[in-house]
Amino acid sequence: MFKMKKSLLFWAIFALMFGLLFSVSSCKEDDDDDNDPINTHDELYVKFVNDERSVVNIVGMQLRPHGRADEETGPTGSWSEDIVPGVDIAPGGHTFFTVNIPNLDRYEYRLIIKTPEGETIKMWEQEGWDDESYYYITHWGGDERTVTTTIYYHAETGKYYIGGWGDWAGIGKK
Repeated sequence: MFKMKKSLLFWAIFALMFGLLFSVSSCKEDDDDDNDPINTHDELYVKFVNDERSVVNIVGMQLRPHGRADEETGPTGSWSEDIVPGVDIAPGGHTFFTVNIPNLDRYEYRLIIKTPEGETIKMWEQEGWDDESYYYITHWGGDERTVTTTIYYHAETGKYYIGGWGDWAGIGKK
């Protein structure tokens, strides 16, 4: 009788271990895209801010791809048409737009401004414009981005220039 109980106990433990092993090995990783830590979306929602210290309104913007944000590739494509036609962003104001920038990439932007006298200027067409200075919108850290720029006037040269810019993940409150 004791030998039979010992044998039953052995087979019960064996069956339990086999069942646990089978249930663990049949577990499958969740393929739900919402749990994927790597964003593969191209659509980026942007809050573009004309800093309150700017001296002009922003009335247009063009974009040009520069490839991955973590690589120094230089421009990898051509300038777009105006991506925000009809806007007029006063100093301290902002606008929202959606743009297709692949995740982990960055796009350079250039601006069209309106002076206090009402003159519209494509900043890059000013004589002596520094075309080696890049101002970016990057797509990493999420699908929402806040970008800010500050435009000043240089009295000696009579030219407008970008004196500060930044971009960060998320939509800023200000």
